[in-house]
Amino acid sequence: ATQAGTLAVNNKYDDLSGKVTDILNGSNANNVAVVLGHRDSNGVFIDDFTDRTDGDGNYLFSRIPTGVDRLVKLFNNPNYNSHLAGKLKSISDITDLNFEIIPSTFDMNFFNEVARYAGRDLNGQVILGPTQRWLQQPQVYINTSPALGSNVQPTQAQINIAVDIFKNEIPRFNNGFTTNNIQITIGTNPPAFPNAGYIVFRWRDDNGPGVFGSHGESVSNNEITGARASVRTDMTAPFEKFVMMQEITQPFGGRNDSNLEDSIFNEPPQSSINIDKYKQVDLDLGKILYKRPIGNKSINGTPDANPDTYQIR
Repeated sequence: ATQAGTLAVNNKYDDLSGKVTDILNGSNANNVAVVLGHRDSNGVFIDDFTDRTDGDGNYLFSRIPTGVDRLVKLFNNPNYNSHLAGKLKSISDITDLNFEIIPSTFDMNFFNEVARYAGRDLNGQVILGPTQRWLQQPQVYINTSPALGSNVQPTQAQINIAVDIFKNEIPRFNNGFTTNNIQITIGTNPPAFPNAGYIVFRWRDDNGPGVFGSHGESVSNNEITGARASVRTDMTAPFEKFVMMQEITQPFGGRNDSNLEDSIFNEPPQSSINIDKYKQVDLDLGKILYKRPIGNKSINGTPDANPDTYQIR
């Protein structure tokens, strides 16, 4: 005799494996602790499973209970900044669970100051907010109308500098935008701010003495959806290009003037302006900013990746 039945299999397990690489140069990150864990009722991170990457940056977790929410932490190697890389819930074996880790040679305080600046408290201390960046290709509108406040007409040379920065400098900083996919419109009728998907660049001479530029962003759910930037018309090179680069770059996510690094985001005294190119720390900042997901906050000083994804990239 035969009889139909249902077999329920509990305690299913998954094997999880992948590679950890240096976020700046792509090299294998060996001897990094990869931890799967959770937070207790007090918000304290609890280690559940730990493995260390081998000489090729590989790690492996065998027989991890399936269907459980896990936080991923990368830490315990002095050559790299420790951070939470997100969360995951496995429902089957995963063989390419790859992560990127930030080398300790990069100053994360600089990242926080420039990319996560949200103002200052009553004591003048920087208040950190979530990381904000463009998630899609913005369109650029360069307004060639006379400057507000002075009615001075920008020269063609000034307009050309702005176009060059958007086409040739910005793609180096934001790690992905290129000359081919940055759409630039030049005219005298820019869209009103905020306008989703647009960066409007213009000349404005009415923003006070000693103020050489200004910028602003329109943010939705920690995503930059619109931006504006402006500079004065009475500047001379190389100060003119420096200020244009600083103001144009900041709507992409780097927002604060830095006191930590010699950087395009650090405005030096007028008498010693000599910066007309990004320093390596700026390029590294842009690469990290545009590989990390939006919404990164800091928990007890440790950068925490977007909980909706398990990968940095």
